[in-house]
Amino acid sequence: MEQPVNSEMLILARESRGFTQSELAKLTHISQANISKYESGLLNVSKDHLVRIASALHYPEAFFHLSEQRFSFGSSCTYHRKRQTMPVQELKVLLAKSNIFRIHVTRLLNNVEIEADNLFQRLDVDDFDGDVEEIARRVRRAWQLPFGPVNNLVKVIEDAGGIVYLCSFGTRKLDAISQWIPSQDPSSPPIFLINSDMPGERIRHTLAHELGHVIMHRIPTDNMEAEADRFASEFLMPAHDVAPDLRTLTLPNLARLKSYWKVSMAAIIRRARDLGKITERQYRTLYEQMSKQGYKINEPNPLPIERPTIFNEILEVYQQDYGYSMAEISNLIFLLEDETREKYFPKSRRLHVVGLN
Repeated sequence: MEQPVNSEMLILARESRGFTQSELAKLTHISQANISKYESGLLNVSKDHLVRIASALHYPEAFFHLSEQRFSFGSSCTYHRKRQTMPVQELKVLLAKSNIFRIHVTRLLNNVEIEADNLFQRLDVDDFDGDVEEIARRVRRAWQLPFGPVNNLVKVIEDAGGIVYLCSFGTRKLDAISQWIPSQDPSSPPIFLINSDMPGERIRHTLAHELGHVIMHRIPTDNMEAEADRFASEFLMPAHDVAPDLRTLTLPNLARLKSYWKVSMAAIIRRARDLGKITERQYRTLYEQMSKQGYKINEPNPLPIERPTIFNEILEVYQQDYGYSMAEISNLIFLLEDETREKYFPKSRRLHVVGLN
């Protein structure tokens, strides 16, 4: 017997396409009252209405029968880094797409095992009396990172079993979305969806920030964003290692240190202030100099973007080792074939960057 329609999947499908309930009602010629009751789980979806909804939202009917959950921001497993001016509707679209991507990863990992050199482990901030920096140091030690800068942060996370997916969000108002749901499956990996429409140095800081969230914030708190930033700073620039480089800061020195530490010049200035290596006045002066040179918008020595590989390798296992056709992969992840091809098999696999459209 076919499973009933899951109201959570109805909401995900609609929001992923950027439609309101009223817009979907007009597209499908179904009353908004019925759409609302379907999404609230108060009314069973008729076969005829399901066909219309699936067609309008461009998902296979089987997608709506999945027994998956929808996770929102503010939960204990979903985090994001955004600007305050981000429209709510745009945020809903990207959150829905991140939930759907998580479902795809979960389905694909049913038949593929990631061999990880290290492991992700929850380290609650309260257990360390708020010492976020000690948590960052412990993760570095557990993952056997050498002293100094993290040369390739994406590889470090993938070596621990994390899934990093770099793609265009179509906006610069949202940097990243991350999810880790070990309560569903203890072996499920953290997933980091990172906006590729950013310079390399911002991508690295954002990824380290999200890493802090998934490790430290099982329970959301008012201080979690500041704590994630502190984690990122210590993880990328350990105080003991970076301190000697912060004694004399000039713009030429900052540009050189940026290439070495693989963080932005602005991040180095903030780190120097936070560690007491420069005064507040020196901090403001350096920022004024950065602004006069136009460096607050475009810094010199842009860092190359680190490319993730694990997700593409998983897809290649299905294609090359298991002999899956495009139609079979599409059925596995509950997408229509044209969208699977466009989203995950672009003409140039070399770039490993595709959009969430």
